[in-house]
Amino acid sequence: MKTQIKPDRIITINNSLELVERYKRGERNFPNAYLSDEHLNCEDLNNINLRGADLSGALFLGVDFTNADLSNADLRFGHFCDCNFTGANLSGANLQHSNFDGSKF
Repeated sequence: MKTQIKPDRIITINNSLELVERYKRGERNFPNAYLSDEHLNCEDLNNINLRGADLSGALFLGVDFTNADLSNADLRFGHFCDCNFTGANLSGANLQHSNFDGSKF
């Protein structure tokens, strides 16, 4: 079980599929989410807040991160191929050894 800690409460995220399900229900704020080594394919996550999230080693293919907040996120060793990062905030994000083949910025 993966947890996301907020100052006032703990929010549990079991996996990337639960993240998508909650996103589709209207949730957008997932700061500090732990999604290391998770996989997603062709999902719409525009305007999502993943500030400070751990996406290290993740495999995200064709994911739409338009206008997402990925500031200070850990994307090391991730594969983000054919993703859309148009308008996304990646300031302070760790992108070391990540693959963005075919992605749009």
